[in-house]
Amino acid sequence: MAKVFVTMETSVNFLPAERYGEITFITSIADDMNNTRGSLHNKDLMRKIRMTLHKFDQDKDFVIIAGSPYVSALVFMVLGKKCDRIRFLRWSNQDFVYIPVTIDLTREERV
Repeated sequence: MAKVFVTMETSVNFLPAERYGEITFITSIADDMNNTRGSLHNKDLMRKIRMTLHKFDQDKDFVIIAGSPYVSALVFMVLGKKCDRIRFLRWSNQDFVYIPVTIDLTREERV
C-alpha cells in the first residue's frame, strides 16, 4: 500500500490525503530544529527523518509539506539523495483537494 509521508504532525486534518495512501508522520510538532550549534536534538531529528524515509518508495509514495519549513527542507534534502523523483501532494485552497505533483530530479529544467 502506498504511503503519504507528512513532514510534521500538526493539527491539520489530513484525512483527504488518505485516498493517496496511509498517512505516516515523519516528525511531531515537538521535533522542530534547535538553534544551538552541536544540538543533540538536531542529530536525533536527522536520525528520525532518515529512519522514517528509509521506507519511502519513489514510485508509490507521496510527501505532504506541513509544519516547520526547516524540517520540510531536511526531509527533501534526505529524499534528494535517495530518489530520482519525488511525488508530493499540494493542497489547493481553491478546490479543497490535494493535487499530486512530481518533481524529476534527474533532468535539468529550462526556465
